[in-house]
This record gives sequence, C-alpha cells and structure tokens, in this order.
Amino acid sequence: MKRTAGLLIIALSLVLAAGCSKKEEPVQATPAPEQEARGMLDQVTQTVNQAAQTFAAKIDLDKTVAELKAEAEKMDVATLKEVAAKYKDAIMAKQDQFGDITEKLTAIPMAQRLGDEARQLTGEAQQITESLKALTDRLNVYVNAIKAKGGDVSGLTP
Repeated sequence: MKRTAGLLIIALSLVLAAGCSKKEEPVQATPAPEQEARGMLDQVTQTVNQAAQTFAAKIDLDKTVAELKAEAEKMDVATLKEVAAKYKDAIMAKQDQFGDITEKLTAIPMAQRLGDEARQLTGEAQQITESLKALTDRLNVYVNAIKAKGGDVSGLTP
C-alpha cells in the first residue's frame, strides 16, 4: 500500500510539474489543455492501479489465510491466476529442495544417520514441509476464488 501511495504521489507530481513550468508568453485558458490534463491524469491513475495489482500479486506468507481470502474476493480472475501461478512455482521450487534433501539423507550411511549432518538435513526437511503446507493452503485460497468466479483452474495444481 505504501508503494502504491508513493507511486501515485510521484505520478501526480510529474503531471503537476509538467504543467507548472514557466511560459514566456501568457497562455489563455482553453478547454483543450484541461481535457488533455484529465486524460493524462486518468492514464496515470490507471497505471498506478495496475501497478498496485502487480504489487498485490505476490506471495505473502505473513498474512493469514483469512486475510488472503478477503483480498482474493476483490481480485479479478486474471490477477488471481497470476498470484496462483506464483504460489505454484514456489511450491514446485520447495518440492525440488525437498527432493535434494531427501537424496542427501538417503546417501548418508546407516551408521551416520544419527549424526549432526543427518539431524540438520532432517530439520531442513521439516521446515520445507511446513513451508509447503503454508504455500499449498494459500494456493488453495486463490484456486477456490478462481473457481467461485467461474475461471479455469487447469494448470494451477503443482
């Protein structure tokens, strides 16, 4: 939100600064420049809104599932799909990490499986498992929101 507000302030400053430059000749007020300024302001507003949706379309593990559900209700299907795809990609990456750790654990000889390296790898595997559950719960929020809005969810499951 702070970024969105910052972008809006910057955009408005640029629009206002362009109109505040000193002119050598007096300019008569005509309706055309006002319409042009309104058009520019509308374009800036639209750009800021698109940027806000882009910033909103990111993975957020700090928010609760309930907060994400509330946000998802306000999003359109295209934005929901974009966010869901990011969660799917994150899940796929975590699954790859989990596979790598599993391979390392199986490569440790039986006699050393109670050692420090095995305990560290097991701890990492548990963290990844917890992260995968959190990511999957959040992905399901967006998949369910897409379904509720009549969108196609094919290709969004890891």
